[in-house]
Amino acid sequence: MQAVILAGGPKWRLHPIDVSTPKFMFPLFDCPILEHLIRLLVRHGFEDIIITMARECTDAADYLGDGRRFGARIRYCVEGKPLGTAGALKALEHVLEDTFVALPGDIVTDVDLTSAVAFHNAQKSVATVIATKSPDSALHTCLHIGDGNKVTRISIKPSTDEPPAPYVFTGIAILNKHVVKRIPPFESRDIDRDLIPRLLMEAEFVRAYVAEHYWADVGTVLACKAVHFDALEGRLKLDIGAEVVEPGIWIGQRAQIDPTAEIWPPVYIGSGVRIGPNAVIGARAVIGDESVVERESTIKGSVVGRGCRIAPRSSIIGCLLGTQYRTEESESMLNCSAFVQDSAVLKGIEELEKAYTR
Repeated sequence: MQAVILAGGPKWRLHPIDVSTPKFMFPLFDCPILEHLIRLLVRHGFEDIIITMARECTDAADYLGDGRRFGARIRYCVEGKPLGTAGALKALEHVLEDTFVALPGDIVTDVDLTSAVAFHNAQKSVATVIATKSPDSALHTCLHIGDGNKVTRISIKPSTDEPPAPYVFTGIAILNKHVVKRIPPFESRDIDRDLIPRLLMEAEFVRAYVAEHYWADVGTVLACKAVHFDALEGRLKLDIGAEVVEPGIWIGQRAQIDPTAEIWPPVYIGSGVRIGPNAVIGARAVIGDESVVERESTIKGSVVGRGCRIAPRSSIIGCLLGTQYRTEESESMLNCSAFVQDSAVLKGIEELEKAYTR
């Protein structure tokens, strides 16, 4: 089976911090978000994977390679200009199989793609969109579903005047190749804004596969933190990539933890991490590979990236720290995000992000 991961377009950065790392390459425990998507696809029998991406993001191709280490073939399509989710499919029309799955590169999910494809084939639909319930339907594309799981209407981030729809579009669609002919070439078009509405207008059968599985759009710092905790607490089924040494405690290879340190589940401590004397880790803490937490430091409700150094007596509460971030001794950080880029430190307060997402 064939899948197209749509990782191009202008919105590839993690808001509200304007860092150069594409959000789909942000680490989720032991590997980037995009790699978790590839692992999911391979588990469900997808052996031909095409990834579209912006020109600024092509380092991801160097990291992922040709796919052999995942048991799949991976090819890349670099967008010279943003084409949108549907426009990118039009550019790939000549290599698409008769039926394929398209999905965004910045989501985290454990959806049963095997069942979704079987549903699509059984319904003989030209397009099947995967839907899920979300408490934040006003922030997403909403789906109105009628009898027989037929999609009757699609609303892009509906206004507060509209009655809320119970289902949102996950961005995942199973499509028959001939629907790509409806997309004009060399123009920016989206699956939810343009392709699906056109199919509905032309009375084509578009079905919704309603997934009870986990799904999250990882576009913000808050969302990035939340998916880590959802995996630690069992709401997201994910290969975390470390050994479970006690219920709720994952420890990677070569990790060194001082016997006086306190570890409170749920917690993930990555490979090569060093935890110093009298440090307190957890609850709800993720420490990325090769990071060092020095003596008497506290990390709670936080995600600490790879290669960070937490100086003695630091307090990190409710934060997201990017790769190789270093704190000062006795530094206190509360509900913020911090990244290092080109030797500069970029910080954001989560209250700003809450305003951004409203």
